[in-house]
Amino acid sequence: MRKRTFLITLLMINSITFSQTKKFKDIAEVQAFTKKTANDFLNMNFEVAFNDIKPYWALSEIEVDSIRIKTESYKDYFISNFGKSVDVIKVKETNLKNVLYKEVYAIRFENFILRMRISFYQNNIGWAVKGFEWDDDIYAELD
Repeated sequence: MRKRTFLITLLMINSITFSQTKKFKDIAEVQAFTKKTANDFLNMNFEVAFNDIKPYWALSEIEVDSIRIKTESYKDYFISNFGKSVDVIKVKETNLKNVLYKEVYAIRFENFILRMRISFYQNNIGWAVKGFEWDDDIYAELD
């Protein structure tokens, strides 16, 4: 039991130590970041995209790497089924009283379209990544 408690404590300290080391100072920085991230995703530069997100996200490096690895596992599927990348289009942005902010992008390929959502929250230091996800439910944005 003591070893388990020590391990959990060590993991928590590791998560706090290595996560969320940077903040965006304003929405303009956030917007530039999300545009770059969407383009990295379009070009399947997943490692670059997730490495850029790491210092701004409260998740540990291990958790972010796990999401990256899972995303990279779809790369061959994207290439063989979606066709060549076309472009990214910002579909929506939502700003809730300068506390929460979210951008939604359409990642367009020749034969398919994906949705990428990235959200941020502002604390007393600046803006931090709150969440990142991608899926094929872009049509939900029409509601």
